[in-house]
Amino acid sequence: MIPHALPRSVLIIEDASTTSDLIAERLQQQMFSVAVVRDVEAAKLAVAVSKPSLLVMDCMAPVSEGIPFLQAFRADPETAQVPVIMVSAHTGEEVATAALEAGADDYVAKPFSPGELVARVKSVLRRRAPELTDETIRLRPLTLSPTRLEVKVTVGGRETRIQMGPTEFRLLHFFMTHPEQVHSRAQIRRKLWSDHSAIDERTIDAHIKRLRACLASVGLQTMVQTIRYVGYRLSNKTAATGEPEGNVKPSRQSLQAAAPLH
Repeated sequence: MIPHALPRSVLIIEDASTTSDLIAERLQQQMFSVAVVRDVEAAKLAVAVSKPSLLVMDCMAPVSEGIPFLQAFRADPETAQVPVIMVSAHTGEEVATAALEAGADDYVAKPFSPGELVARVKSVLRRRAPELTDETIRLRPLTLSPTRLEVKVTVGGRETRIQMGPTEFRLLHFFMTHPEQVHSRAQIRRKLWSDHSAIDERTIDAHIKRLRACLASVGLQTMVQTIRYVGYRLSNKTAATGEPEGNVKPSRQSLQAAAPLH
């Protein structure tokens, strides 16, 4: 199977090895990279080394430490937007409510099948991080397949494949899952690399230029628009400014802040 366009890592916090092994195996079959830890302290170290794309944790892992850990996880700006799925052997409404109020995106009661959990993972990602899903994305006239690593343009019923490098593919994938939204360079770096990456603004600008060059092969370079003083966006609406390379004057709203990434 072809790897996904963007790295998709899941951190599992589960003290029962049988459960964690089943979850990890099924997620790995879906091309997620998986790390497993047995307790909250180990999870803190794992997150400090590498921020996961999604967290799956036992609500009672262990000795009722799950809820306080999640509250701290949500309070930290570095991990506040990372999706979280809580699992627990407790089926009562009280525990589920506490988990959701602490910031969990979903709650799954044990016992559950690995297939059900994978479906929940995909559902949460569709809501919180659509750029990490494996679904085909369409933004006319573009179609992008993250599993085939393929971009096509359809004009007049004819399909043409657009050639591009892996970084430009990841960049386009991110833009197509957040169309019409303005993203600062810092937001792009966080999503495609990491806050601790050596990637600087000039490197991001260079990748944007290469992406435009790829789209120029089919006359779509102006879809990638520069919002001056703010960042970039992907739009399939014709810019009315007539400025080169998709440059657009910033609106008052975009000057206040680039689009939040949820």
